[in-house]
Amino acid sequence: MKTKKLLSILALLCITASSAWADFTPQTGDEWNSDTKTLTVNSDPKASAYRNKTEIEHLIFANAVTTINNQAFQGCTKLASITFGSGLTTIYPYAFQGCTSLTTVTLPASVTTIAGGSFNGCTNLTTVTLNSNPAIVGTAFPSGATVTMNLTAHEGEVGEYWMTFYNKYQNFQVPTTGTQIFKAALSGTSLKLTELTAEDKTVTKDNAVILKSTTGSTISLTLTTTASSNDFSSNSLLGVSAAAGLTAPDPSTIYVLNNGSQGVGFYKLAGGNTLEANEAYLTYDGSEEFLGFSSSEPAEPATYTVSLKEGTEDATSWQGKAGTGDYQELPLTGLEAGTAVSVKYSGTKKVKSVKAKKKQ
Repeated sequence: MKTKKLLSILALLCITASSAWADFTPQTGDEWNSDTKTLTVNSDPKASAYRNKTEIEHLIFANAVTTINNQAFQGCTKLASITFGSGLTTIYPYAFQGCTSLTTVTLPASVTTIAGGSFNGCTNLTTVTLNSNPAIVGTAFPSGATVTMNLTAHEGEVGEYWMTFYNKYQNFQVPTTGTQIFKAALSGTSLKLTELTAEDKTVTKDNAVILKSTTGSTISLTLTTTASSNDFSSNSLLGVSAAAGLTAPDPSTIYVLNNGSQGVGFYKLAGGNTLEANEAYLTYDGSEEFLGFSSSEPAEPATYTVSLKEGTEDATSWQGKAGTGDYQELPLTGLEAGTAVSVKYSGTKKVKSVKAKKKQ
């Protein structure tokens, strides 16, 4: 009798264990912890591999995972946390669509492509952090999420950090304080930087710029739907839009921003080396190894004004002229240093003397 009971209990346990996995079979090589509801993914998940698997609450990707395929985790409504490995490069469409328990997502620096719809329908996702400049194709994130891109700049002079940014797919807003945006015009062997000063501080998609930070080497950009009101024309900076990258010819005409032997500037990329998609660069067919730049605007020349002392009697009867020009009513404005000035009086009063005094 005891033997029969024991057999019944064992049979019940076996049935219970089987039913827990009846609709959940991990991909070969993956590991499932039913106690913590954690799935460890050790190889690239196939399309729809874990679609609608509501048992999953936590995901851990091994560093060997490079690609998350279409709809791999679509509809995993209890999925609350994801730890991505350092080898991930590509997230395909709808990979995490409808994962409504996700609130935050942090992607590694290795990510190069995030396809449209990847996180659509993740209605509680509020914070997305990117640690690279990936190709974001289409609408990858829900409209309510704050998407921040953290990029590392080159250290220049004390307290200055520089980087290039090619914005191919989305509009990104630059921090409103501590960061400047420049476009660059190649002139001879140097670059003239022009600061873009629109209050929106946004880099519109399809533009390459130089960013300067005075608050640290990490520059955090925020995804926005608003286009910039800045003028990005007359800009020598280019961007790599091809997914395969751009290989420098030999001899090279490609220059990239770096902090080298001559400080921060554009150095020639050796022939045969490749720039990744979304990187910014310059082309120059000269022999120079280095192209420096200046961000300082030339000082406006000082100008002067000739006017009458306040309270001068019969003031409307005084006129003046600059150089050989015609006489006109005072004051004379915008005069350059060294300009000869003449004044005359046409009134009826007797003028004893005229004194010129520099106004402080």
